[in-house]
Amino acid sequence: MSVKSPTLLTVDSRLSGIRFYKRVFLPRIIGTLLCSLFITSVLVTKTTPLWVWVLLFLNVFVWPYLACYLSTRSADPMRFERGNLLADVVYGGFWIGMMGLNVLPSVIIIAMVGMNSMAGGGIRLFIQGVSLQLLSAALVAGLNAHRIDLVTTPLSSTPVCPCCLSIRLRLAM
Repeated sequence: MSVKSPTLLTVDSRLSGIRFYKRVFLPRIIGTLLCSLFITSVLVTKTTPLWVWVLLFLNVFVWPYLACYLSTRSADPMRFERGNLLADVVYGGFWIGMMGLNVLPSVIIIAMVGMNSMAGGGIRLFIQGVSLQLLSAALVAGLNAHRIDLVTTPLSSTPVCPCCLSIRLRLAM
């Protein structure tokens, strides 16, 4: 009976997964904070129930830390973090639907989450992410009591400037 000696890749897979979620952690925090600015700027113009504001708070201030915590406890942090990236995509689609498909903030959310998907898993994760995001946005928009509002107001376009700067900084990393 021969025993395979561990390769560098098998020994280091957990450590590389931990490094991966650490690299994703700060962009996730910055991205959710910036996205919350223009999500809020759109939602304040609508009649938005309290539970939506609570979900936004949890998505912005709890989810990044919960994702990090769950990744550290996972047997395979790399795979778990890729699942977290797909969860980010679904959250983005949810907020796009809740905003009534408001064009400018929706495009920025798609771009930011798409960049993270591409960086985290390449074209395969990107395509899965875009598909999931469009599906979740369509479902939420269809179930949402708000009307579809494709027009971007000056109030909802103001927070986009810091987000564009964030995208430029992310591309520079």
